[in-house]
Parts: sequence; structure tokens; C-alpha cells
Amino acid sequence: MKIALANFEIGTNIQKNIKTILQLIRVAASNKADMIIFPEDSITGLRNNDDPEHDIKLALTIRSTEILTVRELARELNIIVVLGFLELYDGKIYDSCIVIHSKSITVDTYRRISRGWHGPAVSPNFYGHGTELKRIDTTIGTFTILLCGDLFDDDIVKQARNTDADYLIYPMLRDSYPKFKAYWWEEEFERYRERIQMIGKRTFMINGLDNSEGRKIFGGGWVLDELGIVEKHLYVFKPGIIYYNSDDVFNLEDSALDLF
Repeated sequence: MKIALANFEIGTNIQKNIKTILQLIRVAASNKADMIIFPEDSITGLRNNDDPEHDIKLALTIRSTEILTVRELARELNIIVVLGFLELYDGKIYDSCIVIHSKSITVDTYRRISRGWHGPAVSPNFYGHGTELKRIDTTIGTFTILLCGDLFDDDIVKQARNTDADYLIYPMLRDSYPKFKAYWWEEEFERYRERIQMIGKRTFMINGLDNSEGRKIFGGGWVLDELGIVEKHLYVFKPGIIYYNSDDVFNLEDSALDLF
């Protein structure tokens, strides 16, 4: 099993984002990856302002041209693609993540349960949320998905721990306030690690990268084992791909790598 975690500068131009996503899928497939995982909202960005008329223009359906283009490439290259976007479904906007199976015409969709991706006063008529986690069966193993703030909800973490899946996929779009400092993320990362340890599954964690318009969404990617030990990492503020290969022999000393 070889899994790629990919990061790039997520911009406001959806077509440009899609072009980069397709390029990264090709690179991962050429390196014989079975799956590639992108950050939360990697197609659309998270640029909602809680105005339905504005936000609905950002959202895509799973039958949109953009998603269908990715699905076709995934089938052509025989690679599983995990992709986040603002989704338009049944008249509502969701913060969603889909798993595009390489040899199937269907996709698995996870819709974020936690509400931190929008303001607390938005209308439930326009903004939707998922209700439960599920096991996602693939040709390389079983997975469950959390998105960003889901990890800090005790009920959701309990569901993830009890879900009959081997691995956790955890895309996010985490900002730094007000300015990134390495020591801040060192401390904050320990909070994430503790929550992942509560779930007890090997975790593929990828944060979005967006420095446009004064944003400080700082990127980074991590593979953590069931005990929360970092096995692989992608440096923050740098686009790129890292690979986890289940056949590799892990050296415990690698867990002490500088995360930054």
C-alpha cells in the first residue's frame, strides 16, 4: 500500500486548482501510489462568508465538470483520489470530502459534522452537516474520514475510534493566528497528536496551504501511527508530495525529525 499526501497553494481560481490537482495525481500515479489525499476544500478553498448567495456560487456537485474530470483521470491511472470541496447537495452547502475509487463509477462522500467552518448564526436551510462517520472500503484497506474541527469533538472522536476501519484520513484547513511561529505549532501539534492517539488508527493528516490575501493557512502533512508517532512529514509552507509505503521499514529515530 502506497499513499501520497499532496499539497499546493490553494487559490481563488477553481480551474487553476483543478489543473494543479490533476498534475499532482499524475505525479503520484507515476510513482506507483495507490491513493492520493488532498487537503480540506482543496478544489474550492474555504472562502465562504456565510452569505448564501455568495457561498452557493463556490459550491460544486459531485456531478460537476470539475469533479467528473478528476474521476475520469483516477479511473484512467488506477489511483484512488481523496478530495475536499464545498459541496452543493440537495439545495444545501456542505464542507465535504469524497473518495473517488479507481475502478468504480461511484464515490464515497463524507460531510463534515462539526460546524466550525461557518459562523454560528447561519441558516440551516442553506448550510448542512453530516450526521455520522462510516467505514469506506477500498482496494487497499478500510478508512474513515474526519475534517478539521471534527477532531476536537469528543462524540465524533468516539465514533472514529469505534468505526471498524483500519486507517483515518484527516484533511484540514488550519490557519495560524495572527502570525505563524514554529514554537506555536509545536505546542499545537501536540494537541492534535493527543486527539489522534485517542482514536488509535494510523492517520494521514494533511493541512491546506494558502498564503493569499493575508491568509496564514500553513500547509504541512503528517503520517502518524496508532500511537501518534510521526512516521512521515511534509514541511509547512512548502508545496509537494510525501509518500507512505506500508512495506517500508520504519526507524523509530525518524520520529524525532524536525517537523518544520
